Amino acid sequence: PLIENGKNPMKYIRYTPENLEQILNEFFEGKTWNEPKR
Repeated sequence: PLIENGKNPMKYIRYTPENLEQILNEFFEGKTWNEPKR
């Protein structure tokens, strides 16, 4: 479950799932704002 967006996927490994979620929120930044959080 790592992001391979051409960048270093290793940088995401050091983050915890909780921090990763925040990063994903900032990464998409508005693409998932319309969807309710689960």
